[in-house]
Amino acid sequence: MLQKEFKADRSGKVLEDGLLRDPSVLGVMLKLTCPVGSNLDELDGCNIIPLADGTILGPVFRSTSGDSAEYRTFDDLEHLTAVVTPNDQDELRMCKKMPGLVLFNRKFMPEGLGHQERGLTEFSSFFRLFRAIKALSAASGEPPSTFLGKSLDGQDLKVLRCVITTVTTRPKDLESSIMKRFQDLKLVLTSIPLWKSRDNLTAHLMTASEALIPVSESLMVPWMQDYGSFIHSELIRDLSCTCLMTLGARSISRDYLIRKHVLHLPASVSGEFWRPYKEIVNEISMEFANPNKTVAFVKAIRENAIVADQNKQLHLLADVFDHQDEVFVAAFTTFDKTRFVHEDLRHHRQLWIDIGMRFVSRGHYNPEDYLQCLQVLRNRLNQAEGQDGNITIHFGASHWHGISNVKVFSARATLQSEIEHRRSTITQLSLDKPRLSLSEIVLYDYVAICWSQTSFAVLEPTKDVLKNAGGEPGLPSCGMVWDHLKHLRSMAATLKSSEIKEFLEDLNATYLYLQENHKKNSLSFRYPSEDLWLNANTSQGQYLSLQEIQTSWVKLQRLVLSTSIDNEHGRMQPLRQSLAKYEKLLGALGCPSIIYPTINLPATGPGFSMASLISKMRVDGKGVDLEYFTEGRRIRAHRLILTAVSPTCYAQFPQNLPPTEETITFDKSDPSAVYLSYHTLSTMIHFAYHEEIDWTVMQVMDGEDKHETEPKLVLLLDLLHGAQYWQIAALKQQVEQRILSASRKFIGVWNVVKVQARAEESNSAILSHFCSQFIDENKGAVEGSNNGEDERKHEDERKHEDERKHEDERKHEDERKHEDENEEGDELEDESEHENEHRDDHDDEEESDFEEEFGEEFGAGFSDEDGGLFICD
Repeated sequence: MLQKEFKADRSGKVLEDGLLRDPSVLGVMLKLTCPVGSNLDELDGCNIIPLADGTILGPVFRSTSGDSAEYRTFDDLEHLTAVVTPNDQDELRMCKKMPGLVLFNRKFMPEGLGHQERGLTEFSSFFRLFRAIKALSAASGEPPSTFLGKSLDGQDLKVLRCVITTVTTRPKDLESSIMKRFQDLKLVLTSIPLWKSRDNLTAHLMTASEALIPVSESLMVPWMQDYGSFIHSELIRDLSCTCLMTLGARSISRDYLIRKHVLHLPASVSGEFWRPYKEIVNEISMEFANPNKTVAFVKAIRENAIVADQNKQLHLLADVFDHQDEVFVAAFTTFDKTRFVHEDLRHHRQLWIDIGMRFVSRGHYNPEDYLQCLQVLRNRLNQAEGQDGNITIHFGASHWHGISNVKVFSARATLQSEIEHRRSTITQLSLDKPRLSLSEIVLYDYVAICWSQTSFAVLEPTKDVLKNAGGEPGLPSCGMVWDHLKHLRSMAATLKSSEIKEFLEDLNATYLYLQENHKKNSLSFRYPSEDLWLNANTSQGQYLSLQEIQTSWVKLQRLVLSTSIDNEHGRMQPLRQSLAKYEKLLGALGCPSIIYPTINLPATGPGFSMASLISKMRVDGKGVDLEYFTEGRRIRAHRLILTAVSPTCYAQFPQNLPPTEETITFDKSDPSAVYLSYHTLSTMIHFAYHEEIDWTVMQVMDGEDKHETEPKLVLLLDLLHGAQYWQIAALKQQVEQRILSASRKFIGVWNVVKVQARAEESNSAILSHFCSQFIDENKGAVEGSNNGEDERKHEDERKHEDERKHEDERKHEDERKHEDENEEGDELEDESEHENEHRDDHDDEEESDFEEEFGEEFGAGFSDEDGGLFICD
């Protein structure tokens, strides 16, 4: 009913007026009158409705071209350079960039038509697009490649390539009309540069008509001609290759590829060319085995240098001899690097023979080849060199293996000229092993590094003969040298003073050989826990005592690399002079390195400047109103100067009281009070008066050891503490800078923990951070050092405890003896008292008798005071 109404003239006029006011009405009308699947024949005569033949009575499709928009008819879509707007945003962006291309909005189209052209990969849209490109490029007077190159970027070209690849690689059972339309556009499709070449140096893109497709990827070698004309390898692995074949790109056969492109070989195929060259040989072999190979191919490979010799230099096959023929081998053995095929290519022997290599055919030699062999043999017979080598030219590896194990070389006995400390050991080895086999031979040149492990032949074979025994010719193995080093360590205990120089020469030669050859057999090191390392202050025998040699051996775990500070009391030791040059070997064996943190030194702030007159007044004692007393010494200053420099002093001295001289005392015995030494206090006052500070007493000098640098570090840490206490930031920064700039001398694994504690006490963030990083980077060495220090302290405490117990036992013994003496004294005293009592009784009796006899006559002349008798005047 609706279709019938739309066919009336009156309805057509009304709808046309309505569309002019509101174009969206068309979408509603089309859905109602043209449902999907409806018969379009019934629409004949409908106003503003698509007819069965595809025409439209009015301009109802909205289209855009550049920035302009207008309504067009369905006929315009067919005749203009136009496409229906694709759903894919990348395709839409590409279409918008093409100048002159009209885009029809699919919004008001019948759903059937819009579905058929939903993207550029649909046949109708694809042909519509390239028909437009062909017309637009013709109108511009430019080829399609130039027209598109001006408006499209690399991403757009990639989208266009994907569209072409998708359409051209669909199944070929298409309608003949579609195939005809495709052929009509093929010239345009093949003229657009869309395909990546193998030229990685440029971003060159090729057209399908220019592109070459190799039949084998193995033949793509960098030296070939027209290398950039072949499509990139990544295109061969996807549908792009099929698309290019459809568009008419040339596929190059193996025959043609080898003849015209590959056979322009370089003179040498060593290095990076070796692997692709061997793949080319495999391809040549397969093509030569092809029964349909061309005469031109055979001619080309025979006329070009394609076979590599032992030096990987290329030759014509006519210049190369069969490596399996005994006469050729005997004649050219000294020239085998240039006269025979490389070992990696000898499995292609039949190929080389077929191409033209010189060989013996059915037991018959070519006369020219035979004559050349005789001439070479004559020249060799006239030379002394190389004759002995020909005797064993036919010996194979199995023959040499058997020969190498036969003991035919007599061991040399000890000579009087042999170094003294070696003699007894070499003599015993020659007795234990009087005969040596070829595989056991070590040349006497290496006696210093293995004389304790093997004997040496009286008559040594040549190095050429030794090579046939396998391994390193005439060299001791690393395992043998390690065992020799262990022997040297054991004999150090019985070494004589006269043997020191030669012993150290053997030891250094052993260390050096292991350093140079350890990588060849890193598993040969079997003594990680043995003290095999002589860590002495010198490696020269005339300066090294016998005692130092016997007591300076350390284990690998106790050594650290890259440090100049020696830790006397800890477990870890730095490399001293005797081991310094073998740091590479020790590092390879796992010896740790001391890692010093990299840190920016603190900036030095400007010092406080005072007039020279004020400084002189302090020296002369004029106007001073403040005195400090510490360590039994006095230093005077002006309160005003100190309060100006130090916030601490400003807060300490009252400002509203008249200045009166006072004395401030620092007592080290008072733990509750801050203590400043005389050096710290005087240095801060010098700084406050801008006087010169004597830094030399705190500066590390070359050659100083730990005992000389440690007091200087203490002075600096005390001064750092004083600067923090008085809040003098500039002085504190100078002290931090002097400590950190000499940190390799001041700070080590043995004291870094204490230094960090002092830094935190002085609120020095940068010094504390440095110590923290040092501890983190060298945790094992620091812990080892502290453990060693703790062990020493525990040992001292144990000794002190033993001494105390011994003293207590001695005191106890003395007390016991004293008690025994007292007991004996008491007994003697009792006996003495008893005798005295007896004597007193006797005296009393005699005195009584005397008084009775003479008392009346002399009584007035005696006094009995205090039990004593005094004569009166």
